Amino acid sequence: MLKNLPLKILLKLANLFNYMFKLNYFPQCWKTARILPILKPGKDPTKPISYKPISLLSTLSKLGEKLILTRYLKHARKIKIPIPQQFGFTPKLSTTHHLLRVVEYILEGKSSKLITAAIFIDMAKAFDKVSTQGLIHKLISYNFPHYIIAIIYSYLQDRHFTVSVNNTDSTPRKNITLSQYADDTAIIAQGKNPQEFVSSLQKYVLKLETWLTSWKIQLNVDKTEAIVFSKISNCPVVNLFGTPIPWKNEVKYLGVTLDRSLTFKSHIERTRDKFNDSFRRQYSLICRNSRLSLNNKVLIYSAYLRPILAYASPVWACTAKTHHHKLVVLENKTIRMITNARWYHRNIDLRLALKIPSLKEFIQNLARKFFNNIQNIDNNTLQRIPYYVGSLRINSKRPISILLK
Repeated sequence: MLKNLPLKILLKLANLFNYMFKLNYFPQCWKTARILPILKPGKDPTKPISYKPISLLSTLSKLGEKLILTRYLKHARKIKIPIPQQFGFTPKLSTTHHLLRVVEYILEGKSSKLITAAIFIDMAKAFDKVSTQGLIHKLISYNFPHYIIAIIYSYLQDRHFTVSVNNTDSTPRKNITLSQYADDTAIIAQGKNPQEFVSSLQKYVLKLETWLTSWKIQLNVDKTEAIVFSKISNCPVVNLFGTPIPWKNEVKYLGVTLDRSLTFKSHIERTRDKFNDSFRRQYSLICRNSRLSLNNKVLIYSAYLRPILAYASPVWACTAKTHHHKLVVLENKTIRMITNARWYHRNIDLRLALKIPSLKEFIQNLARKFFNNIQNIDNNTLQRIPYYVGSLRINSKRPISILLK
């Protein structure tokens, strides 16, 4: 690791990075990435599109990126970008924060007797399709210092990559585009009737089409979905580039399945399926006959399996007890296998012996820490989320209600 290098070498590296900014030049040898193609779950392995490219860069290259990013953010914060609605690539913000904002907006609309509808946009190769010229134009229009623009331009030019298959690297090839846009975007509108929210969505979509066309950004129209968070039916459709967007009964957004009534029943079922799939992959390590130590088995559960159950739990933990119980069953099954428990061993005793909190306690602790930290985040869209008054019964679907149970 770089931090363990002798002081003399570290000083030479510091001089190297200082010259990088002085000359506004990103070294060419740091611009070659090694790409590992990872097969997407359930996709055809014979088709290149079925693989997710994972780009690996040298440590010095990543350190250079970090230094550029630090200087970029210093100016970006002064001009208040990214906008508060952008939660991606923003310090202290995560997918859970964004999901909380979406869910709270929907529930707040219900309390005001408004119907909420949303369109979930899918960008076509969002991290590969924005031109360098367009990105530099944006930086200039926001009055970024010249040295930041120059070093970013140098960083983007003449980039190469090799593809590693079966531990063999291909010949370096050029990579000519890079994107600053996240590909998970939700357009949300509310109204007292379908005509109101459909009209609002359609007007926004028309403006979006113009913007996308001018910046040469493509959408996967076929993968773009829409949903109405109400039992209302026969809603007029919204058209995107002349293609009608069908209304769905549920959509998957940032890893969480949102259904029309926000019961999160479908999300729990998908989480159960994902957990079972991962459980089967780890079975040989945590089964009763495994020679792995008990501590290592517990580590596999805590670090690999339990996060699947608890992902974004501050948002959906308010789901019904019957849905939550499905995850508890998975937890108990895993713990009993890890400990090679007999039929007469109680689950609570096993958790106490392993010093593992129950799934409910674990989720409540996550939620408590999550909601307490929100107050320290400088984002006005989060700060506008209302706190709850009245009975638990009235606010039982609110995410924060998990702390009151």
